[in-house]
Amino acid sequence: MRKRNLTLLILSSLAVLTGISLVVTFIFFVKFVYVPVGSMANTVLRGDGLVIKKSFGDLTRGQVVIFKYPGDQQFYIARIVGLPGETIQLNKRSVLINDQVLEEECVLIKPEELRSESLEELTTERKGPYRVFYTFLEGEADGPIEEMDESTFGLLRPYKMPDSCYFMLGDNRDNSQDSRYRGCVRRELIWGSAETIYWSQLPGGEPRWDRILMKIK
Repeated sequence: MRKRNLTLLILSSLAVLTGISLVVTFIFFVKFVYVPVGSMANTVLRGDGLVIKKSFGDLTRGQVVIFKYPGDQQFYIARIVGLPGETIQLNKRSVLINDQVLEEECVLIKPEELRSESLEELTTERKGPYRVFYTFLEGEADGPIEEMDESTFGLLRPYKMPDSCYFMLGDNRDNSQDSRYRGCVRRELIWGSAETIYWSQLPGGEPRWDRILMKIK
């Protein structure tokens, strides 16, 4: 009888410790966020709910992360494209890192689809580990020229990133207010990386069943 009570006590203690561990994990190391904008379409759509995992140490190029811009308490989502100490410049549909074209799969979309929930894809250019989306304009094979001024970063001239700073770009490149316009982001302002879509719905509330549990890449 004593052995049984001891076993029950041990199991109960393990259950409590497991529960506490899960609570601590979800409070400090996991966030569930809802995406209300289309700056990361078609990778992340407006209406997607994401599981965000806390990141530690250095980050890698290509990660989709949530972060804050300096002096702004709101979280944003974008992809890490430039790393600390690198020089970056954007030339129409190409991103140059230290004067070398970055490998990205470039997807052309219809201009009228720019602000829709899901971008209508026409064709692709180049190969890469992730996909980015640009507006296709008839007669302009190299894509639209960015609107540039002295307040932008990496558009008028190469921009060298300070130590511990990362350059963020939205995958929906013609519809994203990112590091091109707000500057790079310090490591301490980057909370974590997007892992999975746990829920997705259209503006009217209808679920997008095909996106649920989709991995972010």
